Amino acid sequence: MKLRSSIIILHPFLLAVYSVLSLYAHNVGELTLADMAPLAGAVLAGALALFGLVWLVFRDGRKAGLVTTALLLPGLFYGTLFSTLAKRLEPPMAQIGVFLAVALGLGLITVMLMRKPSRLQNATVVLNAMAVVLVFIPLLSVISHEALSSRHLTEDAQA
Repeated sequence: MKLRSSIIILHPFLLAVYSVLSLYAHNVGELTLADMAPLAGAVLAGALALFGLVWLVFRDGRKAGLVTTALLLPGLFYGTLFSTLAKRLEPPMAQIGVFLAVALGLGLITVMLMRKPSRLQNATVVLNAMAVVLVFIPLLSVISHEALSSRHLTEDAQA
């Protein structure tokens, strides 16, 4: 019996958006949203293409979403993971740490794929929720910066 689900797979695409939005939030004073739009489009297109290819292999959206997320994470977040580990470890050990973290993540995804389809549905819901939260963190930073900037421009114009 094939389990049907109406859950939309968002997490690979939200994580792709998060990577660009986070970069923008860290450089909000130096970049404009127009500067980031082509990068966001390219990253989203890449995530969509990867999802499509993985879907062709598994013919299951939830499995394709999990594998796509597992494959995107090392590429999109290598710098963040490496810089975090490099603060605690010497560079060769930090690279080994990144490799081990990626291997562990891919291993966990593989184990999840071997489980029942209902667990894949639960994993999709959890990953979607986590991705939404991750997107809102830099989004709030960008919105607050833009609000403060426009308020300062209004005050300067009135003065």
